Amino acid sequence: MLQRHAGNAAVGRLLRSRRLLQRDDLDQAPVPLDGGKQAGAGDRFDSLDPSNAASSPAGVLGKINPAAPAFTKYPCTQNCPAAASAAQAYLLSGAMPSSACSPLNEPKGYEISPGPESWTATGKGWADAWKGIQAATATHGTQVIVEADRGSNKPDNLTQWHYFVVMNAHGHRVAVDAFLGEVDADVGRYVGRLGAKSYSYTSERVTAKPVRP
Repeated sequence: MLQRHAGNAAVGRLLRSRRLLQRDDLDQAPVPLDGGKQAGAGDRFDSLDPSNAASSPAGVLGKINPAAPAFTKYPCTQNCPAAASAAQAYLLSGAMPSSACSPLNEPKGYEISPGPESWTATGKGWADAWKGIQAATATHGTQVIVEADRGSNKPDNLTQWHYFVVMNAHGHRVAVDAFLGEVDADVGRYVGRLGAKSYSYTSERVTAKPVRP
């Protein structure tokens, strides 16, 4: 089940831009794609589209986050924000992480910049968030990064926050969860599995820097 891997009680959240916390409309124009490729020519968004017969999302996600539970018996449990940031970086520029997470040496949290509390759209219920996300990803090659908040009274085995990307691939939206190592063309179904109460999102480039003791 998604909830068992979206984080457990040991997962630390992240260093917000203003404070350290323990735990596991938008402003950017459409992203230029590789070499100005047009729809159907194949690009990074196509490569993570499960409806594209020529794509291999698992192959791409395995490079973005080889420590995801989809790819290893010993996954990292604290790198959710870093994995989402890496997926976003791949979509925007094609960049791959220079190093992989190790479950033997995970950071105690991440410094997220800009911090989610400063994102343009914060604390939305899913119905409102989805309207905004669709507007922000209106054309092929656009994306947002999303923070899902389960609330303080979340189940004990889950973290309060979870991070993923929603992208537009030729007019339909795809949820990209690099932490788990999966994509889902049914965003509503994916979100239903998260069990979150509110959502924040932005199309800005978001970085997640490890914080070590």
